[in-house]
Amino acid sequence: NSFCTLLACMAKRPRDRESSEVRVALIDRNVEVEPVYDSLASFIAPLSADEFFRSEYQKRAFVARVHPKHRERRLEDLKAAMDNFNPIEMLRESNSESIHVWMKTRNGELHSIRTDAAQAKTCYDAGHALYFRASELLESTLLPALARDLRFGVAANHRDGQRRAEIETFVAGPGHTTQWHFDFQENFTVQLMGAKKWSFRRSGVEHPHRACATHFNGSEHQRTLHTQFQTVRLNAPNFEGVPPNIEEECESVVLQPGDVLYHPAGIWHKVEAIGDAPSVSINLSFFPATWAEVITESLTHAMLREPSLRQRIQYESVSDAHGQLRSKLEMSREVLASLTPASVLAPAALAQEGHATVVVDDSGDIASSLTTVAAVDAKKLRRNPLAILSLTPDACAFAVPMPDGGESDEASDSSTERTEMVSTVTGYTRFDLTGNFLAEDACIGGIAVSATFFVADPMRQIFEKLALLGPHTVERRSLNVPGALVDALVALGFLCAV
Repeated sequence: NSFCTLLACMAKRPRDRESSEVRVALIDRNVEVEPVYDSLASFIAPLSADEFFRSEYQKRAFVARVHPKHRERRLEDLKAAMDNFNPIEMLRESNSESIHVWMKTRNGELHSIRTDAAQAKTCYDAGHALYFRASELLESTLLPALARDLRFGVAANHRDGQRRAEIETFVAGPGHTTQWHFDFQENFTVQLMGAKKWSFRRSGVEHPHRACATHFNGSEHQRTLHTQFQTVRLNAPNFEGVPPNIEEECESVVLQPGDVLYHPAGIWHKVEAIGDAPSVSINLSFFPATWAEVITESLTHAMLREPSLRQRIQYESVSDAHGQLRSKLEMSREVLASLTPASVLAPAALAQEGHATVVVDDSGDIASSLTTVAAVDAKKLRRNPLAILSLTPDACAFAVPMPDGGESDEASDSSTERTEMVSTVTGYTRFDLTGNFLAEDACIGGIAVSATFFVADPMRQIFEKLALLGPHTVERRSLNVPGALVDALVALGFLCAV
């Protein structure tokens, strides 16, 4: 029975073991245990971050197995934040628009339907498995913290600020099995209640762009699965799905409450709820931006500067279309060659500064919300082709926060931090800087940067000249721009050191 299976799996291998598919490390019973919560260190103990990135991350599955003595301590923070792991209460607080219910047909096929929380409870009571997002409070606490520790930086969010990550909750009764598949996300699973047997085998697919969800059956999933296969075959032409001998070649491990599993994108895995109690677990999945996304969207932005590349397609024959495209491709190569790392990823963008506000006084001294400005020694500078600096008409002047030391038209309470929102400042001209921002969809695109400058009237002429500067190399001294202002413009990616 399932309980015997659990005992057999636990006895099959020593608790500390290592293979090409999975590594298991036991947290010693005599060490002080940190609750799993808002740091990578709490998830991967007893490993250090350096060892985790060197030996495990994106290479194989890793299990941090806790001694039974420490299970309660290991889960105490999550338990307090998740209604004592009560599935019904967690359903009510879910961040999902709809709840996924996994149902088995009479012939054993797994089907997924979507429903609301009330109907999902009924399905759960009838023995079906549930899949839903955790609460917004839990996601907003854990996901940014782990994304920081995982070194995703600005790639952790979409350009509109939405997180490129989520926390899924899995609730399943004994015997529920999710068949072989692999994901495109980097995943951290925490077992909260019950037990699960995980089996792993490498797929040979590096950094997959799409998942391969072969565990879903039915005609409604055929087209999706076909697209997934074709996407994988872009770099693995011989990919045929689940290997025929996977059951003989896989490595298995059992997760008990308090155990943490990391499983990388692209590793085949099968998951079985075992034992006599329901299984409850959460999975933190991360899908930060890829280099392909950043480069292609930045290239698109730069290409849209060229009138001939904005031209609508029109052709009379195949040879005509190919002839036109040949010249456009040559132009595109030149556009790509004009981009540099600093023009695509400005220092302020990498530091996740958000929209910056800079006040420039009569002498060129600045008060700024920027925290990443560094002194620039370069004698030659180049205007970033992805950036635009322009005078802002009042009709387009949205409100921005004033930095400390700025002068706004509104009075403020000097006893509190200056965070008032303004659109104009008397005696100052407004200029706005935007970079790498052209995209139809707020959830795609290159790493954007933006800033507002309130420029004292004596400095206005300098900014008007900067706004007209072409994307070519210039001597720094010829700009006649104060040093602190040059440093800020480099941090924001408008100017790039040559």
